[in-house]
Amino acid sequence: KFRDEIVGQVMSDSSPFDDPPPEIEFRKHNFVFTGTFDFGTRAACQNAVTERGGFAPSQKNISREIDYLVIGLGGSKAWKRGSYGNKIEAAILSRREHGTPAIISEEHWAECLAKT
Repeated sequence: KFRDEIVGQVMSDSSPFDDPPPEIEFRKHNFVFTGTFDFGTRAACQNAVTERGGFAPSQKNISREIDYLVIGLGGSKAWKRGSYGNKIEAAILSRREHGTPAIISEEHWAECLAKT
C-alpha cells in the first residue's frame, strides 16, 4: 500500500520524467523501453541503442542496473493504471531508493539519439 501511495503521489503531483531531462550517454548504459513508439518498433529502438554501444535487454523488470527507462509517446493500452504500468511504477520506486533509472520521454531520447 505504501508503494502505491508513493507512486500515486508522484503521478498526481507531476509527471514521472526527470526534470530537467538528463544528458543521455548510450555507450555502456542500459535502456528499457515501455509503451509504443513513434520511432518504430521496440526492437528498432533497442537496435538504435546497441548500435551506439549501449545495452537494451528485452526485460520487463526494472532494477538498479537500468540507467534509463524510455516511455513511448503512444503509451500502452496494457498499462494497468491507465496512464502508467508496472515498469513506470517500478522505475519511480527504484529512482527514489537508488537514484536510478532516469525516466525519459521518447522525444528526449530521440533528440539525443540524433546527436550521436
